[in-house]
Formats: sequence, C-alpha cells, structure tokens
Amino acid sequence: MKLKNRMISVIILCIVTIFPGVLTANEYLSQEKERLLFEEIPVVISGSLTAQPITEAATTMTVISSEDIHYSGATNIPDILRTVAGVDVMTISNRDQQVGVRGFITPANNKLLVLIDGRTMYSDMYGAVFWDMFPIGMEEIDRIEIVKSPASSIYGANAFSGVINIITKSPQQVIGTHLNFSVGEDHILIGSLIHGGELFKKKIQYKVSTQWDQLDERYQDQQQIAGVFRVNAQATYTIDEKRKVTFSFGHAYSQDRRLFNTRTSGPGLLDYKNDAFQLDAEFGNIRFRTFYKVERPYDMGASIITAAWQVNTLNAELIHSFSLGEKQSLAWGVNLRINWQEENNFILDSHTQALTALFFEDQIKIAKNLRLTLGGRFDTHPLTKGKFSPRGTLIYSPFKDHIFRASVSRAFRNPAFTDSYQFSERKRTMTLRPPYPPISVTTTMITQGNSNLKPEAITSYEFGIRSTWTRQFKSELNLFYNRFADFFDQTRTFTFYEANELFPGSPAETFQKQMTMTYDNITSGRAWGGEVSLEFDFSKTISGFLNYSYQDFRSHEKDDEPGSDDSQLDEMRTENPRNKVNAGLRFLFKKNFSANLLAHWVGATQKIVRQQGGSFNLQDVNDYMIVNLRIGFVFWKKKAEVAAAVLNLFNLHHYEFPSFRPGPFPGPFPVDNDDEELGRRIVFTFSYNF
Repeated sequence: MKLKNRMISVIILCIVTIFPGVLTANEYLSQEKERLLFEEIPVVISGSLTAQPITEAATTMTVISSEDIHYSGATNIPDILRTVAGVDVMTISNRDQQVGVRGFITPANNKLLVLIDGRTMYSDMYGAVFWDMFPIGMEEIDRIEIVKSPASSIYGANAFSGVINIITKSPQQVIGTHLNFSVGEDHILIGSLIHGGELFKKKIQYKVSTQWDQLDERYQDQQQIAGVFRVNAQATYTIDEKRKVTFSFGHAYSQDRRLFNTRTSGPGLLDYKNDAFQLDAEFGNIRFRTFYKVERPYDMGASIITAAWQVNTLNAELIHSFSLGEKQSLAWGVNLRINWQEENNFILDSHTQALTALFFEDQIKIAKNLRLTLGGRFDTHPLTKGKFSPRGTLIYSPFKDHIFRASVSRAFRNPAFTDSYQFSERKRTMTLRPPYPPISVTTTMITQGNSNLKPEAITSYEFGIRSTWTRQFKSELNLFYNRFADFFDQTRTFTFYEANELFPGSPAETFQKQMTMTYDNITSGRAWGGEVSLEFDFSKTISGFLNYSYQDFRSHEKDDEPGSDDSQLDEMRTENPRNKVNAGLRFLFKKNFSANLLAHWVGATQKIVRQQGGSFNLQDVNDYMIVNLRIGFVFWKKKAEVAAAVLNLFNLHHYEFPSFRPGPFPGPFPVDNDDEELGRRIVFTFSYNF
C-alpha cells in the first residue's frame, strides 16, 4: 500500500477509534479555556517592529502555542515545527535535525533566522543552526512565531527565507515550581525544573530553569549517547506600567556531540558550549535590546583538548515607535552588531566584523478596510558593503472576517566566517598501479574561503487569504513566487603533474597535483508554491487542523548557455520535497483525559550528498509518513500529569537523509543500515506543579 493511502487510512482509523468517547464528554480541561485557537486573535511580535494582531501582520505567519507543544508529545523543537505548512524538517540522526522554510532543507541550513526572545541563535562561524544547543527546554516555551517570508527589512542578514522566534514564558507565567521527567527508547532521559517567583512587592519577577537531556545518536551503526545540559534565567524589574528592565542569561553545554553527522566539514566529537547574556529595556515607546553571546566548541579528538573555534557576538538595538495621527504609525531603529572570531584550525587568523543598520516601518490606514505597510532596512558589512532590503504589504478586508494580503520584499544573506576566511590543507597519497611503476603520488587538497563574495539575494512576491467562516472553522491560503540570485556554491580547480615530473616518461595532465575548493556566487533560481490550511473545532472537546504545501524549486548556474549539452538552465532542485501534508486531532475527554494525534506525510526527494573527495551526487529519499500519538491524564487536583507518547506509532521505518558509512576515498558509499532508520519511539512523561 502506498504511503499516501496509508496516511488516509490511519487518520480515519484513529478518528473512528477515539471519536465515540469524545462526543459524550461535557467537560474539558480548565487550561484549555483560554487557548489561542478560535478563542481570541493571537498578538504577534515577530512580523513587524511593533506588536499587532496576526490578522494585521505584514507577512505570512503561523503561531504554535504552548498548548500545542504540550499535547504534541514532541521532545524537541524541530518535531513540533513539522505541523506547520511550508516548514521542512529533516532528521539526520536522533540528535542532528535541520529546519527550512519553503525549501533550503540541507544538512546545515544557513538561510533561516532563529531567535529566542529576540536573540539570534545561528552560528556566526557557519551560519547554520544547531537546534539541540538551545538553552531552553520545551516546557519553558510560551509560543513559537513562524514567519514564512523573507524579513531582512526588519532583521537584516540571515532572515532570508523566514524567521522562527521562540518566545519563552515570562516569570509571571511560571510562578511556583514545575518539575518534568521523561524516559523512553534510544536511552532518552529528560529532566527539567522551572521555578518562578516575585520579590519586593512584585517589583521584581524572576524565573530559573534547568534541564538535562540525553539520547543515543545512533550514528553509523555506533552507539553514541550524547547529552545536553541547559540553564536559563530571567529577572524583570518593573518600574511602572510603561517602564521595565529585563535581564536574561542562557547556557548550554553538550558533551561528546557530533557536530556534522554528514561529515560535510568540521570536526567530529566535540564538547560544545554556548553562553548568552541579554538586557531588554522598555521606556514607553522606546525599546532597547543588547546581548552578548559566545560559541565555544572544544575538540575532543586530540590528546590535548583545544578550542575548535570561538566566535563572540555583541549586538545592540534601539527602536522608537510613535503615531502620526489616528491613521498612521511609524517605527524606526538602529542596530550595531560586532562579531569577532579567534584563530583556529579552520581559519588561520583572527577577524572582527562590525555591522551597522538603520531601519524603519510605516503602517498607514488608507481606509476602514485597507491598510498599507512600507518598510526597509539598510545594512553595512565590512566585506559586502551596503545592502538595502525593502518590503511593502497591502492588507484588504472587503468582507468581515476575510482578509486579503499582497506583499513584495527583498532579503539577503551575508557570508559566514567560513565562507569568507576558511582555509584548510591536507594530503592524499595513492600508489600507482600497472602499467605505471608502483610509486606514491601525493595530491594536496586545499579548501579556502572567498572574501569577495556578494550577499545571496531573494525577491519574494506573496498573496494570501485568511478567512474565519464560523467560530468553529478557519482557513488560510498563501501563494508565493521567489527569485534567487548569487547563491554560494563550491568551485574546484585542478593542477596536474607535468610530463616526466613523477618518473621518467610520466604523462602530463594525468595525475592530480593539487585540488583547490572555494566558494563563488554561481547559482540563481526561482521557486513558487503555496500552502492551504484548515483549522476547526468540532466541539469543546475536539479540535484539529489539516494543511497541505507545495513548492517547485528551479535553479541555473551563471555560465549556463541554453541548449548546450551541460546546460542546467531552469533545472529542477529535487532536494526540497514538493508535497507535504500535515493533520492533527486533539481530544479532551471528561475526567481529565487527553489525546493528541498528529500525522505527517512528506513526498519523495533526492538529497545532495557531499563525498569525502569533494564531489557531490544525488541520493534518493523515499516518501515517508509519521503518525504520533500522545495520551495524558491530569490528576492530583490538576497539579500532576502522566503521559505516554508514541512517536511514529505504526513503526514506518524511513530515512529523511541518505544513510552513509565512510569508505575508501573518494567515499563514503551508500549502505543499507537498518540501525540508522527512524522507527517507533515510546516516551513516558511525569510532570508536577507545586
């Protein structure tokens, strides 16, 4: 049976099995009375320079609430992001996951901006995001705001394809002590503690959280149990109703972490540390934010433990917002970001980069049902110089509860430190075979950055409709067309031994003497697609959603000539899945039982795999389906809960990235390794609030 048909059958089976017990329920859990879904319009902060209802957002947005996270049974952030239309999630190993928005799902995606409470979480060394190295646990998240549009007009570089802003619960939301403990297959062990309190007649509110998690990475048929320790703290001093100051601290430490499971670059096992300090201040309509973060992996493969690299970031931002009459509001701001990187094994010299920006956003109410948003940001960079990123959005509501939105925007991504400054050199030696004499031939292999790269660029056109048909039923349709330019791709140049250089009579242009790999602005392209989403409430005890997304990604290299034998003009990029379907049902039984069912189907793809010799090839990844079920029971005066989550309920084994095992040069070679397949996992959780 095809996976598409299986998914439909599974959903119908689960509805038929659980639905009768729900229809008779007259009560539902008290914490659901104030849930976001259908009860109120969510207020978002990630799509604009000011807080606004999601219906007025100038971009395509989705909100995942804390209730969605809780009932999903997900043990990590990427797994809950699977529910969002237009978001791609790829699991490479149990510990290594990557997320993309409308494409760009690669082993080290560097085209997505990820924030925690407004603080950037990507690695300035690579530009990629290491999702398991965040300083927070799932229980501390209040909501996740997903921007599925380029957003450089607000955030500058790296907000290329979208933004994911993870907003944690305030100290006021976690007053008391919250304990959570999970255990499951693959040596899963998760323990977290959150405590919140108030001091000095509630003038100071604080929270402290800590978490330890471990699991078996199951990489290349090896048992590699890796853990992460996290600490997050926040204190808010409220001066008066309009003025407050918040200080935050985050720390994450991972032991024996494998940084790149696909061995694209970088070291193997590391001890990895992230630290961040953040200060936020609000004084009426003026907001100030500054943070300092440091990323320090330590190489565990050498006899002497050394820092693989160290990157420091200091960021400061000031935003001022005000009204210009009753129909116009304006916000503007300035940003300064300083990155400095220490000399390491990948970059031979220390480098410091100072980035500045000036930005604005103007919201104009043209008529009662017509709103225009215009914004832009000018960023400077020591290598790429200046870049302007505009955005314009028109929101029209001709009928009550039906909102039309059209927008155009431009965004960019600056090169990361490795793109600009990387340098590594290694030797490869091989012994010649007959008819040549059995001598050793050495090839020097060099990888180096390019400090002359231009920023990668995207221009996006979007159209969307958000409709509320009844209190129980909502729908949303979004269409997009994106054009890309100046993508970084790796290029290779070769030099060969000359005639008679290796031995008398040795031929010229036959044996490689040196191979140099670097980066250049090579690829342009375009993509189009869309998402349709349905949300519904059958009753007070059952709710759900269904969404579908489609994307078509095509590219070509700048030297392509139409009609030539090797032309890749308008070539289909199959590494981004074209079709995805997500569905979910939530049941709230009487007597405090709950059940949550999620199903995800992803179409077949081909993933680009880099081999150890520097070459690339495409490997097939079949379509797959995941069905997750969580059942929970609240007791002890609703202070405690026990739950069981069955992830991949029907044990449909699959790969989301090709399984590879290292082999002889140029390897690695594909293997059929059942131990690396993703299968069923059962997790039991106990939580208690006191």
